[in-house]
Formats: sequence, structure tokens, C-alpha cells
Amino acid sequence: ASGMAAITVEGTGATLTVRGTRFTGANETPIAFTGAALTVQNASLSGAGTRAVPALRWPAAISAAASSAEITGSTIVDYRGLDGASLRASSIRFEGNRLWRQRRGLEISQWATASIANNDFADHEVTALVNSETLPLTAQPNWWGDGRGPRRTTAPDAVGDSIVGPVDFGTAAAAPNVAGATASEDSLRIV
Repeated sequence: ASGMAAITVEGTGATLTVRGTRFTGANETPIAFTGAALTVQNASLSGAGTRAVPALRWPAAISAAASSAEITGSTIVDYRGLDGASLRASSIRFEGNRLWRQRRGLEISQWATASIANNDFADHEVTALVNSETLPLTAQPNWWGDGRGPRRTTAPDAVGDSIVGPVDFGTAAAAPNVAGATASEDSLRIV
């Protein structure tokens, strides 16, 4: 309940690998990393609950400034006041993740190579994906909360989560990559 990170690593050349770990709590950022290489695989992060601290130090559930950042097979949900992941890295791999109910799902910057594929983005307060660079980002295929893809002016009927910055999302996934329970919010969107 401190408002600090559950895992904090800061150091030139530092590496951190987190596998199969569960993080819960509205008052903590699970992972804050500054170093060479961050790898998060099959983790479960939930910020559900009532936040009692006035401010958190990091902008996201996973906050990284690294040479490379790899987040795969993980679930990040219910960080309403934070981003799901904020990655500043030359090489980014963000694949097979499930992101629901954050302020913004994923924000990436300072990248030279990035793979953003087979993720489920849904029900974010502001936007699902932010590409902070001028380089066009190929982010496909992903589920955006609607089989017609993210909201945009060229498809006014699409009500999926928004994207910000130059992003080629290709053909949107028609259904979530990770099917939820029957009658879950996989295909609903607050509009």
C-alpha cells in the first residue's frame, strides 16, 4: 500500500526476468525497470481496488527504460489511473498480452524495432496504444475491443479502443486472441 513499485531495478547493464508471477494491489506499480534488458513472461498484474495513496511514482504498471523490453503472454488489468505498460527501449517485443481497463494500454517510445502482435486491448479510458515516435509502427494482428478495429474517422462504425501516432494496425482480429469467460467484457466497450 506504499505507492512504490513491487520490483524496482535501476542500473547500467541490469537485466530483469519475471516469469509466471502475480501482482495485485491498487497502490503499487508492479515493475519499474531502468537498465539493459527487461523480460516479463506469463505474468498477471491487477490494479483492482481503491487507491489510497495520492500519487504513484511511475506512469504505468510496467514502466521500463531499457535497451530491450519483452512482455509476452501476460495479463495487465484495472490500472485506471496508469498505463498498462510504458516502454522506452530500442527493441520492443509486446506479444500475446491481454490489456483491459487502464488509462492507456501501451505507450512506446525511443524504439528502432518493435513487434506489437496478438494482443487483446479493450476498455481503456483514453487509448489502447500510443506510438510516441514518428516512425510508422506495424501493430498487427491485435484485438482492439471490436472486430472492426480501433475507432477512427475512416470507419465510423468501429468502436474499438483508439490508437495514437503513426500505427498500421492492418486487419483487426475479429475476436479476442485469448477468449474470456462466457458473457465477459471481451467484446464490450464503454463509448
